[in-house]
Amino acid sequence: MTTQEAPLDPRLYDRQLRVWGVAAQKKLSASHVLVCGSLNGLAAELTKDLVLAGIAALYLDDRQADVPVSAADLTANCLIGPSKIGTNRVQAFMERLKAMNPLVNLHAVQDSVLHMNGNVKPYDIIIAIGLNHEHIQQLNARTRAAQVPLIVAQVLGRYGYAFSDLLAHQYKRKLPDKDIEEQREIVFPSYEQVSQCKVDRHTHKLFIATQALLHYLDAHPLPRSDEEMQALVETKNSLLTSRGADTALVSDSYLKNVAVNARAELSPVCAVIGGVVAQEAIKLLTRVDEPLRNTFLYDSTTGEGVVEALGV
Repeated sequence: MTTQEAPLDPRLYDRQLRVWGVAAQKKLSASHVLVCGSLNGLAAELTKDLVLAGIAALYLDDRQADVPVSAADLTANCLIGPSKIGTNRVQAFMERLKAMNPLVNLHAVQDSVLHMNGNVKPYDIIIAIGLNHEHIQQLNARTRAAQVPLIVAQVLGRYGYAFSDLLAHQYKRKLPDKDIEEQREIVFPSYEQVSQCKVDRHTHKLFIATQALLHYLDAHPLPRSDEEMQALVETKNSLLTSRGADTALVSDSYLKNVAVNARAELSPVCAVIGGVVAQEAIKLLTRVDEPLRNTFLYDSTTGEGVVEALGV
C-alpha cells in the first residue's frame, strides 16, 4: 500500500530512534498493518504497542462489527471504558488510539479480509486474533498467495499463543562483539504445515492442546458440558492418532483446563502475548533483529514462555 508515511517526530520517537535507528523507524512509519478477528483485550494491547511505535496506518477489521460494546468487553480491554458500552467497538478503539499517537492514520475496514473475497494485498502485515483452525488455514492460504506476512494469536485465560508466517524473511543482525551487521534469511512454514507437523514427547503440551481446541471450534462453540468436553478429548485423541503419536502426550485434564480458561481473557496474559506479537510485527516491518520461529506459547501458571520451531 502506498500512502504518505507518518511524520518522523524525533520528540515523539526519541527512544526507538536510539534503539533501532532512523532507517528502521522510517520503514515503520511507512507501514500499514491490519488487525482482524476479535477486537478484544489482546487486540487492544498489540494495537496500542504498534500505534505508540509509530506505524503509518492501522486498519481494524472487527468480525463482530454489528455487536456493540458490552460489559464483557471491559474485563481485559485497556482501550474501552464503561462509557463506551453500547457504542461501536472499532470507533471506541480508534478514539483511544488516536489520543495516544495522532500521527498514525486509523481506518475501519468495510471489506473484511475474513471473507473469501476480502482483499489481503494492501497490507504490509496482517494480524488475526481469535480464529479457529479452518479460518486460520483459509486466511493463511490467501496471505501466502499474495505474499503478505501473517501472525495469528489468541489468549486462553491463563494461557496464550502466537504463530508467525513471515514467508521468506530477510533481516539484519549485528554480530556479537563486532560493529558490523550481516544479512540473514529465515523461511517460515505455513500454518497448514505447522498444524500437521509431527509431535512427540518433546513437543510442548500447550501447542497440542491449542491445536485440539482450534480444530474443535471449527464445528462447535467453546465446550461447557461434560459431553462437549468429551468431544474435545476425542478431537485431541484423533489428532494425535493421525500423527502416529500417543494420545497420552496431553492429559485429558490438562486439555479441559485449557478449554475452561479459553472462556475469558486475563489482562496480564493479554499484555504478554500482545507485546510479543507487536514485537514480531515490528521486527518484520523494520527488518531489524531475528524473529521468533515460529510459534510462541505462554503459560502464566508457571511463567513459562516457549518458542517452538514447528513444521521446519
